[in-house]
Amino acid sequence: MLKEIMGTEQNQEVLKKQFITRRILGAGIYSATLAINLMLVIDRTEAANNAESPTGVKTVNTESHMKAKAVTSTGGLAAKSKAVTSTAGEPPIKAKAVTSTAGEPPIKAKAVTSTAGEPPNKAKAVTSTAGDAAILERARRNKQIFEDEESIKDYTTYLSAHPGDEKVRGERAEELRNEHRYDEYTADLNILIKSKDKNVASSAASDLGKLYQKQGKYAEAIKTFKYARSLGVSTLLTEMSDCARSSGDYATALQVANEIIKQGDVFEGKRHRAETLLKMNKPREALDDLNQLTRDQKKYIASVDKESRAIFPAIRRLLLVLADRAQCYDALKETKLAQADRAEIRTYEQEAYNETPFLTKDKR
Repeated sequence: MLKEIMGTEQNQEVLKKQFITRRILGAGIYSATLAINLMLVIDRTEAANNAESPTGVKTVNTESHMKAKAVTSTGGLAAKSKAVTSTAGEPPIKAKAVTSTAGEPPIKAKAVTSTAGEPPNKAKAVTSTAGDAAILERARRNKQIFEDEESIKDYTTYLSAHPGDEKVRGERAEELRNEHRYDEYTADLNILIKSKDKNVASSAASDLGKLYQKQGKYAEAIKTFKYARSLGVSTLLTEMSDCARSSGDYATALQVANEIIKQGDVFEGKRHRAETLLKMNKPREALDDLNQLTRDQKKYIASVDKESRAIFPAIRRLLLVLADRAQCYDALKETKLAQADRAEIRTYEQEAYNETPFLTKDKR
């Protein structure tokens, strides 16, 4: 019976081919059906996610999408499944470009700022600059009305944002000096003294040297004065002579005094030399310089109009010389001469006081 059904060997071969064909077609239909069902599940899941998203951002389920690509191994159906995406009518690549800002790619979306047309960093910089300018203006205004403490606070706030502003640091240093806050004053000067601008550095060195001199730090003062002169300052020799004499370095004091004379300031040079000789217990040698200076100053005062303002500095110089000469007479036990010089000092002081309201001319 079986032979009748199967027929000849030729019929058996035909039936075998038909059987294989049906198995292949059946597998293909099953795979295609499975792929379609899987894609439907993906679409429904993504639709639900979009509906639940509070921001309205369209998201792509990359993992599910890749699975869809991998399903099916038969031609045509597999290619079609690759093109299916979770966004209606859009291919996978385009779907990735969707952003939270309408019509803009991801990179451009990051550039959105809170100020019209300006990136965030620039907006912050503008605001910061405007605020700093206001603080600096307030500091300078307080300085003008002698509100030194308030001025220092604003200068400090400004410098915290602009530590390299040497002009403002110099302004704060001046305020700190006025308030006798010498430690902070010194700190600012030590910063300014390192400036690449020679004018700034030399000015800071001069001020720092004078502070050291005032504090009795004579060695530091002389060293700082020398540095200031190396930067182009032509003065400070009288300060250096005073520091050397006060510290007991009389040789240096005399050397600097002679240098002052050579530079043309005969009055200050001889006066400093006389003061040093007096400290060295050489009053007679000191008198040589002081007597000469006394004659020169009196001669000059006699040549000046009594109503000229130029008489003030001339009288001041004469009083300095007379005071030094009186000390020399004291050292030599010449009491009457010392008293005579001090009496002359009082006379000049009284005359200067009486003439002060009438000194209106600017003659020399």
